[in-house]
Amino acid sequence: MKKPVPPLALRLRVSGLADETDFGSSGWQSAADFRRALAGVARAIPQFPRILEWGCGCGRILMQLPVDLEQQELHGCDIDGEAIAWLQANYPRWHTFQNGGLPPLPYADGSIDLILNHSVLTHLDEAYQDAWLDELGRILTPDGVLVLTVHGPFAYQRWLSTLQPDDPTTARLIGESREALATKGIWFLDDDAWAADFPKYYQSTFHTPWYIFEHWTRYFDILSYIPRGSLAHQDMILLRHKKTG
Repeated sequence: MKKPVPPLALRLRVSGLADETDFGSSGWQSAADFRRALAGVARAIPQFPRILEWGCGCGRILMQLPVDLEQQELHGCDIDGEAIAWLQANYPRWHTFQNGGLPPLPYADGSIDLILNHSVLTHLDEAYQDAWLDELGRILTPDGVLVLTVHGPFAYQRWLSTLQPDDPTTARLIGESREALATKGIWFLDDDAWAADFPKYYQSTFHTPWYIFEHWTRYFDILSYIPRGSLAHQDMILLRHKKTG
């Protein structure tokens, strides 16, 4: 039986892909990226009893994960209420819900074995990111794995290539971004192309690898950092709880 496919408006919102086949292929590729990354640390999706996709949208990736619902629980959450309503109507065996822009999530401490995410921290400012890093760590099991993606150097250079540096306003923006990335390692672009459709806190963010290794290790140990590991565009980071002793 063919899986239900989200309506056009939801497909465009999460992926920019109008064609149903392209949308499905994109989700399959993202799921393959996660499988490949986990294999690099000797883990596999079927090993995790309880899986959450944080920022699942309308299920682009959830639909493609190799999960046995007789043996595993599949959870998903997103700020997009319309996307979640569609998932609840079409995939009732999944545990999906709308979350707020900031924590908490409705889970007990240490209750989720694998947390996956594609492209949420690519849109949040540092304060929001820190709040979510803390919350995701709270709900992750002691031996669980957290997978996140960011706009790293490749994505930044690609963004620069879309600009017209001879425009004075754009030139100032480029200078601001380079200064922020060189000194802080993170840059939040406010009021950009996402502003019309998403909240003010959800715009575009770029990271340097050194920022990830210096800042995120306050919360987690880094298992691996994979440049362009997500859709050959975003960098992918695998994390676990900090080991003590």
